[in-house]
Amino acid sequence: MSRRLNVGAPREQARITGSQAARRARRDKAEVKEKRLSTPGRIAGYTDGVFAVVITITVLELHPPASAGIGALLTLWPTAVSYLVSYVFVAIIWINHHFLMGYIKRTTLRVIWLNFIHLFFVSLLPFATGWIAATELARAPVVVYTSLCVVTDGAYNLFEREVLRNSRDFSPTELRASRRRSRTALALFAAAAVLALIQPLAGMGFIALALLLHLRPDAARKARADGALHRADRRLRVGSGLAGRVGCGTGEPAAGSRVVGEQPAWHAARPLALSPGLAASGLARRACDLRQPPCHWG
Repeated sequence: MSRRLNVGAPREQARITGSQAARRARRDKAEVKEKRLSTPGRIAGYTDGVFAVVITITVLELHPPASAGIGALLTLWPTAVSYLVSYVFVAIIWINHHFLMGYIKRTTLRVIWLNFIHLFFVSLLPFATGWIAATELARAPVVVYTSLCVVTDGAYNLFEREVLRNSRDFSPTELRASRRRSRTALALFAAAAVLALIQPLAGMGFIALALLLHLRPDAARKARADGALHRADRRLRVGSGLAGRVGCGTGEPAAGSRVVGEQPAWHAARPLALSPGLAASGLARRACDLRQPPCHWG
């Protein structure tokens, strides 16, 4: 009896192991399919299409004056102001969205829906732009326009926060700075909506002021800083060959170095050129850190 139980145990264990392997294979296959279907490139492509349509509809609202005189163009100043602000608004939103998409490694359902909510408010921009142009920046249309800017910027802040929260490329300090700047811009948009109730032109001016905070996206600053660090690291790796000419630990010349006069050749060699910023940040020592034991920098 015990022998029969001993024979059945390996079979049961093999059946369990096979079942677990099958479940794992199905799970891996589902994850591969999800990665293939929900890629950041699809979100970026769809978003680019929406922005292109929004710009096209907005420019179609521009109608030439009936008169042939140059002075007739002056009567179109409400249309010019509304189109200029809307075009800059759309351009800044797209630029921020473009750089932010570079930090999405894998899309989630939450990211997709937040992006759709943001695009919904962006799609209403041509309607609001045409209304304030047709009414020559009247109070009610400008209030609606500035309120639309508030909810559009708020939806983008939620989308940005979700992306940065799942990214490991930003430090806590950088995340706090990004949120502080986003909240400041949102507060300016809200102030523009309130101010439009009193003075519509002042409300449009606050919209322009809030857009200035988004001229340089946080993601663009991060990408530029990472690029500078990568180039500096590459230069230091190339220059690390000079570290081999430097004595390690005690500052003595490396073995086999040629002596020039009373000084060794490694001392006479031209030092590695570094900018003050890189030297102050401690990156200069990374050239020596590439070799062991640690080198003497004098």
